[in-house]
Amino acid sequence: MNEAGRPSFSLCRTSELQEGERRKFVVNGNEVLLVKIDGEIFAVEPMCTHDGTDISRGKFDPVSGIIECQKHFARFDIRTGIPLVGPFGADGDTQPPLRLYKIRIENDHVHLEANQEWGVI
Repeated sequence: MNEAGRPSFSLCRTSELQEGERRKFVVNGNEVLLVKIDGEIFAVEPMCTHDGTDISRGKFDPVSGIIECQKHFARFDIRTGIPLVGPFGADGDTQPPLRLYKIRIENDHVHLEANQEWGVI
């Protein structure tokens, strides 16, 4: 439970996550990738929507916020989940966006909300 009384999971302190850093967590079997860009923290499911490849190890540009799948080279905006380029250079609109997670920052901690738009963690 967080201070707002909603169920959540504490992932880390905001001060532990450096600018441009990627850090992966597993919460109740769900993988969560945290990324800090321009002081803001974003949380996505690190799975390429083309074939399920773990994109947390792909190329990442911390300035633009673009992450690339190392298998078929699809690229996504980590802040919005929107695919910019599909597999092998196809149009980005050929695949769905990355799944975004709702998080809250409270008292220097990043909390993953248990109730997500697509279900409960």
